[in-house]
Amino acid sequence: MADPERQVCGMGDEGLSRDQTESDAIVEWVTLTGDRGLVAAMLLAGVLVVTTAIQLLLRPESGRPISLFYMASAIVGGNFTLLTIVISINQLVISRQLSAPGELQDEIENTTEYRDAAIELLETDTAPVTPASFLELLHQGVQDSIDYLRDRQPRLDEKAAAELSELLIAIEDQVDRATALLQDCNAGIFDALMITLDTNYSEDIHHLWQLLTTYGDDFDDATVAECTLLVKRLKQIDIARQYLKTLYIQEELARLSRYLLYVGAPTILFGVGLLQVFVVTEAASLSSEVLSLLVPVFVTVGVAPLAVLFAYVLRISTVSERTVAITPFTTPTQEQQPELKSTATDLSENEG
Repeated sequence: MADPERQVCGMGDEGLSRDQTESDAIVEWVTLTGDRGLVAAMLLAGVLVVTTAIQLLLRPESGRPISLFYMASAIVGGNFTLLTIVISINQLVISRQLSAPGELQDEIENTTEYRDAAIELLETDTAPVTPASFLELLHQGVQDSIDYLRDRQPRLDEKAAAELSELLIAIEDQVDRATALLQDCNAGIFDALMITLDTNYSEDIHHLWQLLTTYGDDFDDATVAECTLLVKRLKQIDIARQYLKTLYIQEELARLSRYLLYVGAPTILFGVGLLQVFVVTEAASLSSEVLSLLVPVFVTVGVAPLAVLFAYVLRISTVSERTVAITPFTTPTQEQQPELKSTATDLSENEG
């Protein structure tokens, strides 16, 4: 269930964002970049510590099997409920993947049409098929537009040139960071998506249109055409990001349902076995030592599926929140996101 232990996309601790505090890095790791198996394990470790502390503080002199029987019954019943969640998740994923031939053909044609449009804007013959390489190509197209507009600045009015230069610098900062990370990125969907999560070109597109409206008469036709092309290229990046998000969520939900089965089935068997022990045993009570060991372990095992569900849903919801709006719109949550995070250590899931 654990993610591969490796640095992803060149984003190591040495590259921490200057605007990112240690607490921000911890929150980012827990909600997004951290190994989901490790996040779940840390949550379970906390449950084990808390329940053990309670047992040691209360120091029960004896334990009644009936109380553990009720606890085991509740945990087994709760984990059976998780099975319905697994079924619902699988139904959602399958409903997105099963289509009639005509629908599949339309989807392929729409995707191909988008790729061809991107190739036409980038003035290239072919486009890579891996997410990271394709995004890198899109960012390179934006950089080409920036370079072209920068070369034409001397021909513009001084004030218009200054405002255009400021806007180009803001866009170029995001493009440079993304391109540097993409060049060191593997072909994973979430790796590529992670790099674009904190890029937001909606305000840049808005400012670019404002610039054209204000100084349009001072811009020659070539400059106006290149500004329009830059807007289209920025939109292509957002379309790619939204498509990668769709693929990632489908992949993550399928993985989550599988891991819930891996963890939930043994938990149910463990609980059922404990219930059977309570039924067949004639012991009236358990010693305090046995109770102090059994209760924390059983509670920790019982909430293991919930910990897995928490870890994965937390990341899925974070990704959805940061990409909820599409260009040219944005949300306060997206506007408040800091720069590209560089604390990601193990983002890609094991495909096996």
